[in-house]
Amino acid sequence: MNILDIRRYEMLVRVGEFGVAHAEVFPTTSLGGKTFVAVATAVDALKTHLGAQASGIGAAREGTASRAAARRTLRDMVEAISSTARAIGIDASAVDDRFKVPRSRNDQRLIAAARGFAVDAAPLADQFVAHNLPATFLVDLGTAINTFEQTILDHAKIKENNAAASQAITAALDAAHASVRRLDAIVANGLRDDGEALAMWRSARHVSRLGVSSGHPAPTPAPAPAPAPTATETATETAKVTAPSKAA
Repeated sequence: MNILDIRRYEMLVRVGEFGVAHAEVFPTTSLGGKTFVAVATAVDALKTHLGAQASGIGAAREGTASRAAARRTLRDMVEAISSTARAIGIDASAVDDRFKVPRSRNDQRLIAAARGFAVDAAPLADQFVAHNLPATFLVDLGTAINTFEQTILDHAKIKENNAAASQAITAALDAAHASVRRLDAIVANGLRDDGEALAMWRSARHVSRLGVSSGHPAPTPAPAPAPAPTATETATETAKVTAPSKAA
């Protein structure tokens, strides 16, 4: 939620409280009462969506960290296999050619390369182990691939959930705001003789926009042009230029 949405939400909370305070004027069986109930229901739904959004933001941070850690683990393994293949390639140059680490930082290319390494290294496992890679390096590589793929899927799911929560918040805010616009007329008619209550209503449903930035810096005003010289000033300057200088 941006700052304006937060203020809209706070306005809805105040409107709901206003409806409770004036329930005798707007009973639940009336259109006004039902509309106040709709606003209160939207506020409850927004609390749920906001909680989900806050949780999702935290989960997204954790997911980003988990994905980065899994990526590092897999890349370290791929690079270790590649460097070992270069050593093996001293005696068999064709081996080195099959274990090139992708230069691209694309995750799917890294996974594809790792899967290719697993296939190509299997027949040469003894040679890799003889060069001091762990005896479990192929199993470890498979585990690292699966872990990295799962972190990618989990992170994508979290982002989908966060997007859904944001959409639900926007929809609930828009629907509730429409109810408030309806209440503007209902409250004005129901409390036409109560100036104090109407003032409270206007205060409750007001949404302040102070401090809400559009995201663009305010333009710098152009400096005011210097005033044109008067005729007298022009004549004086001309006289200074054309007057003969006196010898010392």
